[in-house]
Amino acid sequence: LLNSAEGSRCLTQAIRCGHLPIARLLHQHGASLTSPDSENVTPLMAASMRGDVQCMRWLWDQVEDKQGMVRMRNQHGLT
Repeated sequence: LLNSAEGSRCLTQAIRCGHLPIARLLHQHGASLTSPDSENVTPLMAASMRGDVQCMRWLWDQVEDKQGMVRMRNQHGLT
């Protein structure tokens, strides 16, 4: 379940609410750090919208494809 779209939605929601420990747990159990949720918002976008530097740093440190991570766009074409 966590390596599905639902897992991505849960992880992004945890980031949106500032629950980094929950996001870490979801990621440990397979939730993607780069997949967008149903609104095309990635976890990094959610952390950026919150201004949550701690979450942004954690996400950045976890992902190898940093270029791909910052090129993703939401449904409005925003990164």
